[in-house]
Order: sequence, then structure tokens, then C-alpha cells
Amino acid sequence: MLSTEPRAKVALIPVDDYSPTKVKTAMQEGMDLLGIPSQPFAGQRLLIKPNLLTASTPEQAVCTHPEVVGAVIDTLGRGAREVWVGDSPGIGSGVKVAARLGLTEVCASRGAQLLDLTEPEEAACPKGAVVKRLPISRRVLAADAVVTCAKLKTHGLTGYTGAVKNLYGCIPGTFKAQLHLRFREIEDFSGMLVDLYQRISPQLAVIDGIVAMEGPGPRNGQPKKLGALIVSRDGVAADAVACQLIGVDPLSIVPLRLAEERGVGRANPKFIDVVGASISQLKQDDFQTVSGTHTSIRGLPPLLHRWLQAYAFAQPVVEPELCQSCRICERHCPPGAITMKDVAVIDYQSCIRCYCCQELCPHAAITLQRGWLNRLLSRWHR
Repeated sequence: MLSTEPRAKVALIPVDDYSPTKVKTAMQEGMDLLGIPSQPFAGQRLLIKPNLLTASTPEQAVCTHPEVVGAVIDTLGRGAREVWVGDSPGIGSGVKVAARLGLTEVCASRGAQLLDLTEPEEAACPKGAVVKRLPISRRVLAADAVVTCAKLKTHGLTGYTGAVKNLYGCIPGTFKAQLHLRFREIEDFSGMLVDLYQRISPQLAVIDGIVAMEGPGPRNGQPKKLGALIVSRDGVAADAVACQLIGVDPLSIVPLRLAEERGVGRANPKFIDVVGASISQLKQDDFQTVSGTHTSIRGLPPLLHRWLQAYAFAQPVVEPELCQSCRICERHCPPGAITMKDVAVIDYQSCIRCYCCQELCPHAAITLQRGWLNRLLSRWHR
């Protein structure tokens, strides 16, 4: 259930590497620190939702490491009626991503069912502030309990992705692009993410920060060792601790700020108790963040809106020497702002700055470059 307590508790456990014994021990320590019983989901259908963004190896730090998923199955799946592990990537199949990642064997050896989160069902979101209905996978809705098992990464649009943003994979396939097109403002899109998180109401959040991703995430960044496993009943608070580890103010991440304001979870560090290791013990001072749209410009006059988009916010830029003309960005651009000539060409008048192209490009051929006004303001703040 979502946290309604005045304070949230987050377990922060140091882990040197992905040795199965170390990861499982850390996961058990997190449960003990939080007072979670040995069979928390006995008799229930448990869905574990990892980040399976795209086919990659564990060393690339794009997806939740299979040993973390295995440790979650081992510690939380005891006594469960069924254990499901699933995701719906922006492109392709979660099951195929799992095969490339080495997760298929991890699930099979533990009797967990690996599945694609397809078959959308219009689910009511009675507490939604932005949406009252969302197309959520039927498997998610059929689960008795959900655990969001995220990877700690930078993200072009939201700045950071973790426990809350990870649940966007509960929305099947092409519906994600439709929602990007529908909610073009970062404030609205983030509000929809909070509505989704509130509707799914994950019972537990686990964040794989043993090796995180810095730089141009969530796909084309660089692995960065943090040595941290984060566990909490409050996914918002877990994300807030993760942000602090990489030197980011949690309240600067719009989904987390909105969740705090709406009482969905705790993002303000003043209301979070960290148990286990301290943040100062594991914090990285040189973690590279990513440029993106982090400020709402909703409600401004159209001319000023367009001017700010053009000069203040980061825009996706194609690197011609890296573009392989694979057309993935063209096919998956929500507003259809990309056409393929010799290389991908972006129509900035149509671009909504959702950064799906940068996220999905398998060749790191699309980067985010901040507008001159954004760069000027950054220098001024320093």
C-alpha cells in the first residue's frame, strides 16, 4: 500500500558487486531493517516489475540487473501463490529483453513466470489529479501485489528515473507514445506518472543502484558504480534517497515533487528516515546528470511557449556520423516530427521535447543539447 505516514523509512544497504550471495544478503537486510516478515505475500499473486527498457547486457546498466530481480524473487516470493516478472518496453518484447539480459534463466530457476505486460485495460484512477482512466496491462491489474524493481538512472525528460517512473512500463506498447503526445508539458506528464503510481499502489520499491547510469540516460549513458541497494515501502521516498546519492535535489524532480505535494509519498528529505548505511557514506559528488525539460511552461501565451521551447529547453540533436538510418526514432516519435533522409531529420516546430528519440536510439546518435538561455542561466546560478 502507498505510504500515508507522516514519515517514510528507507533502507540503504551497501553492496560491492552483483555476487548472488551479496545481493540476496543485502535484500534480506533491507527487509529486516524495514520489519518486513519472511513471507509478506503468502498466498498472493506477486508481480515484480523490473526495468527492461531494451535488449542489453547487465554490464551496460540499462536494465535492472538479473541478480537483483533474483534476490527479490527469493526474499519476497516465498509462499506466494504465483510470482510474475514482467515489463512492456517502449519497443519490442520484455521477454526478448529478458533473454538478452540473462533474466530468463534467473526466473526459470525460481519458478517465476516471465511475461510481457500486454493486453491493456482501461483502468479507473479515481484519485487521479491528471487522468481518471489509464490503459494498464491486465496482468498488472490481476496481481494482488506489485513490487517496482527499478534501475537508478538519469532520464532526459524527468531528469531521473527510478521506482515511480519504472511503473510507466505497466502501460503496454504504443499507448506510451499516445500519452506523451497527450501530456506534452512536464508538469502534466509527471502528474500522470503520479496518478499511475497511485493507481498501481506498489507494496514495495527496490532500486538497483549497485551500478547506476549517469550521463545521457536512460539508455545511452555510462555505467557508474554506486554500491547501493535501496528498499522502501514508499517508492517516492526510495527515489528521493536515490536522488540524494547522485547529488540531485529530490524536489527538483517534478514527479517526486508532485507526489510529495499530493501526499502520495515522501520526497522531502526532512520526512525520510534512512536506516542501514548513511547517504553521506555512499553519495557520489561527480555523478553526471542529463539536460532535459524540468520546468513547466503550461499556460503561457503560444508565442512565448514556442520561444522558450526553442531557446531555453534542451532539444534532441542528431549526430550524423552515428546515425544508422534504422528509423526507430522516426517510427516511435509521438508527434511524427522525425523523417529519415540520409540521416534522421527533426522538425523542431513539431517536436514536443519528450526525448523519446534520444531514449530509444540504439546507436546513441541523438543527444540533448541545452538552449542558449538555459546555458546562460546555469552559468548565472553558479
